Amino acid sequence: MKLSEFLNRFNLKAELITTYSGYEAMKAVEADGDALQYVKDQTHDICMKAVEADGDALRYVKDQTHDICMKAVERNGYTLRYVKDQTHDICMKAVEADGDALQYVKDQTHDICMKAVEADGDALRYVKDQTHDICMKAVERNGYTLRYVKDQTHDICMKAVEADGDALQYVKDQT
Repeated sequence: MKLSEFLNRFNLKAELITTYSGYEAMKAVEADGDALQYVKDQTHDICMKAVEADGDALRYVKDQTHDICMKAVERNGYTLRYVKDQTHDICMKAVEADGDALQYVKDQTHDICMKAVEADGDALRYVKDQTHDICMKAVERNGYTLRYVKDQTHDICMKAVEADGDALQYVKDQT
């Protein structure tokens, strides 16, 4: 149930939600995580319920704890863009949930990039430091990601074409 439906169902006005706490606020965020923006007294439990309902509700969390952020990115990797304090494990969880969340990682490490391309080979387009093994893993996962490889070696191209023969069209130096 969306916030508007919740308000209509209980004959409430959105501006009144800011005065809610406890049970009423909990019910509102359970129904629609975005209702958190109208909760004035945010408790840890209310915020956790909101991100469980909708990971994007993290953008309204005033006090982002590690576990709230972990729950949010677990639900939706793209929520990483709202995390104020990106830790290694939060970033790993985000790219595990969605490899393309790599575009929001502020400090890309080798293992975060590897986890991202394992989840989605196309995440290679967001890798700032493309190593040979990251590229190999990406094209192994999806041959078409060869189009994002900056330094195409013979073995990377061969692995891409083995994974998908149509990847041949992305080989820059065909000999």
